[in-house]
Amino acid sequence: MTTWKLRDYQQPAYHTANGRSRVIVNMPTGWGKSFLLCALAASDLRDPSRRVVICVPQRIIAKGFGERKHILLPDGAEVDWSIPRNLCGTSTAKVDELTDFLLAGPAKSVARRVVLTTHMTLSCALTRLSDDELAEIADDTTAVIDESHHILASEQGRNVLGGQIARLLDLGSSGLKLWLATAYFFRGDHLPIISEAHLAEFIRVHVPFDEYWGILKHIKSYSYDFVTFKGTVFKELQQVLQSGPSAPTIIYCPPEGHNMLLGKPKAKFVARVQRIACECLNAAPWTSFDDALRQKSVVVDLVDTEQRAEKIRFVAEHGNRVSGILTVGMFREGADWVEAARIIDLVPTNSDQDRLQRFGRLVRDCPGKRHISYLNFFPLVVEQGEEERRRLLTKLYAHFHASLVLENAIEPIKVRLLPRPKHGPKDDAADPKTHFNLLGDFSEAKQEQIIRDTYEALLKLQAKKDDAGQSATPEEVKTAVVNALKENGVRKNLEPLAKQVLLLMRRKANVSVQTDDLVNAGFDKVWSTDIFDPIIAYSGGVGGPKTLAEIRDVVEGVFERQWQENYERIRNLPCPPDSQSSAYWWCTHNRTLHSQGKLPEAKVKLLEQIPWWTWTISVSDRWETNFEMIRAMAQCPKAGTPEYSWVRQQRRFYHQGKLEQRKIRLLESIPWWTWASLSSNWETNFAEVAALPERPARGTTLYEWVRTQRKEYKAGRLAPERAKRLESIPWWVWEERRSSKDDGLVELQICIREGVELGHTKTQVADKWAEIMGVGRDQVHKYLRKAEPAVRDQWKRLGDGRKRGDLSKEVAAP
Repeated sequence: MTTWKLRDYQQPAYHTANGRSRVIVNMPTGWGKSFLLCALAASDLRDPSRRVVICVPQRIIAKGFGERKHILLPDGAEVDWSIPRNLCGTSTAKVDELTDFLLAGPAKSVARRVVLTTHMTLSCALTRLSDDELAEIADDTTAVIDESHHILASEQGRNVLGGQIARLLDLGSSGLKLWLATAYFFRGDHLPIISEAHLAEFIRVHVPFDEYWGILKHIKSYSYDFVTFKGTVFKELQQVLQSGPSAPTIIYCPPEGHNMLLGKPKAKFVARVQRIACECLNAAPWTSFDDALRQKSVVVDLVDTEQRAEKIRFVAEHGNRVSGILTVGMFREGADWVEAARIIDLVPTNSDQDRLQRFGRLVRDCPGKRHISYLNFFPLVVEQGEEERRRLLTKLYAHFHASLVLENAIEPIKVRLLPRPKHGPKDDAADPKTHFNLLGDFSEAKQEQIIRDTYEALLKLQAKKDDAGQSATPEEVKTAVVNALKENGVRKNLEPLAKQVLLLMRRKANVSVQTDDLVNAGFDKVWSTDIFDPIIAYSGGVGGPKTLAEIRDVVEGVFERQWQENYERIRNLPCPPDSQSSAYWWCTHNRTLHSQGKLPEAKVKLLEQIPWWTWTISVSDRWETNFEMIRAMAQCPKAGTPEYSWVRQQRRFYHQGKLEQRKIRLLESIPWWTWASLSSNWETNFAEVAALPERPARGTTLYEWVRTQRKEYKAGRLAPERAKRLESIPWWVWEERRSSKDDGLVELQICIREGVELGHTKTQVADKWAEIMGVGRDQVHKYLRKAEPAVRDQWKRLGDGRKRGDLSKEVAAP
């Protein structure tokens, strides 16, 4: 077995995150995030009371976690890493298996205390658990969410996974460990991943892209360019593939029904792209795994799903024989082809997250790969209508802004915070003690928003001056940029940050004056109208506007259309939108603009026509709105929803004595309302158990509750006063009594019957039975010999569950 250890540049991240309960692991693509998580999980599993759940969005990503390896931890400890419980395979009872894993006590084997699953399976399993069950398992569980930008658990809204993550965080469990890992900690749709309140609980282990870029041994340069085409893409595609040295290329093709197909079948389009790629890259088309091994180079068509698994395996094992890959959505997260050096994006995505993930496919260091390039194809739209032109230009501008974020990530421009001393030697612009990458302190999404708003502010200012035959002064430019920064919530270092953004634009425009010579210069020398040259060139290249005024009109037109669409959505609402909805935040944004005097009078009048509209909204108003929403429900909202979070908040305020009597009376007027909390649920269960003449029957809710109390007592987590109260029950014992053989046969019969119903394996059933009986799993064969023939027949119906790499030995029937 290969021994793995953390590289030198990974060790600081390990030491920062190890042992922490709330961590965001934010590393560039290709940095080695998966192995860092394995090392952290291996360290956590040294505590015999803990278990780890690792979940990924797609099964293909599971490979990096599931491989067996011998891990040497920084403190010298050695761990054999394997995950027999890999639910990313072909199991048909994944949710059942994960639920059983969570509810069962920690196993003795380290390998049996870790499970690998998908986001969806975890969401479904947690949904099945009651609040009490979730609270019981949380304290000894570590949840690792890879590609966590898929989570939506903010005030603005929640998806299925996000609802369960918010539910876990709402527990406030000190024992729960939650690690969120992603290359880019934002979703790409401008919605936050988790709420600000929850985000404050996390530490962020982050490696800036430029720092990672500096440790790459082979890749030394990159380009991010735009290509325009008219009609069809084939001519321009051929020119791109033929120009310059040949490079292993990923080509993103359009999905079925896309405008680029011109009404023709996708297969016909892809076939032509493959012919061009094979001709230009001097490669043969994929036909089969064995045939590909006989070829010097092949182009793999992943758009065609036939032999897909074989194609992916060939790319993974023989990537040096692949010249090109055609795909629609493949080769994003976790699907690595390390040799890939060029992406040709025929259908550029609107998502910031997707765009950066696609670029990340290239940043895999590999011998012989010195340069990587990303090319976005945009159609020439001169003949198209205004709406189509605006749509395409909006997408192009988004890519242009993203390229600036990438520019600053790889080679940041650092600016001085304090004025340079008048006397003394000229300091180095790269000195980390005096010069800082201020823009890099923000998330990638926020950086793009700042650049976008800065461009818009400058376009409006410069176009207005052009109309008047004037030029904007540096002071006017500085004011415009600083105001754009303030609107994005920036409150400090405004002028240095404004200067950094303009320097970044200058570098993109290839202005003759070197930007490094300007980092210590005044704002008047930094400002140059040449910074608009690239965006004008790109706009004109797709048949768009060629002057600043025309660009301003397009940008303003896009925002105006979006405003009208949002207005139409809310105008017919019977009451103000819920504070958890995106509509609520749109309303709040317009109220803010109105208070600043920036909302046009026409929009003010439109909003005032809405019956429920007010320009100010108090905390009391929001409470009343939420109360009316809750009162209209027939029962308590489901756990994990925004409505349930509000209910929990009111209960917490009530127990803390912070809730007004009027609000208490209103809430108690709701038929289903109770002030119950987890502690009161414990009291209810205790009262029911104490009233029983003997221990509850197996399989009942109270039986599981009793088992949970025993487990908490063994782990030292049960409050002493609760332990004393449980000991007052006449039949109570802390150790599950070792049952007689008759009991063992009955329990085995029940376990086997349930196992058949749930699709469990023999190992799972044997583990469950052994835990109940308090004996070793190997004892099961003794009881099987004494069991009825019908029971033994049912045992044979259980699956063996043998998988490659699963070291657990199945219990054979006698």
